Amino acid sequence: MDIKIQKEINNYMQSGYTCAMKDDSISACKEWEKAWAMIVAQMDEHNYLSLESFDKEFNGEQSIYNWASDYESELYNAAREDLQYAQKRIDFCSGFMQRYADKSNGIIDNMAVAIGESYFMLGKSEEGEKVFKEYLAEKPYWGWGWINWSDVYWLFALPENKDSEKAIAILKQALTVEDLQYRMDVL
Repeated sequence: MDIKIQKEINNYMQSGYTCAMKDDSISACKEWEKAWAMIVAQMDEHNYLSLESFDKEFNGEQSIYNWASDYESELYNAAREDLQYAQKRIDFCSGFMQRYADKSNGIIDNMAVAIGESYFMLGKSEEGEKVFKEYLAEKPYWGWGWINWSDVYWLFALPENKDSEKAIAILKQALTVEDLQYRMDVL
């Protein structure tokens, strides 16, 4: 990878962190969107098979892994101000999941939840439901997936989605799963 491009990606990342520290999520996301576009372009141009292999050669001030979690969080914050960032969150998380090889890593779980939550933020509850159902069909033992799904009907629900009975039903369904992780949190 060209050192000039590495520096440019790093600069966009650091600029985004500066904005985030000033509670300017939208500006942070604009900087990080540029960083992500460059990462994707470099991966494609140099045939990196995974984000993990790209991250090993990146040598920036942040690892791609850690930065990606921060970017996802700031996209959530930005979406609370401007809903276009909910779609950007879906797009980023989907792209990250496709390019991250270790599908058993917890970051993949968090990205899947972010996609489901973002659909709910956009008023697309059917799409959000589908994401949660499909992901929890693959990983039914992941307690926090169930908690986050219930939250879109109660704790973080849009007014039109508030449904305490549905939230409780989701958590009760989770408690039927053998070897459920984070059982106490679900309770």
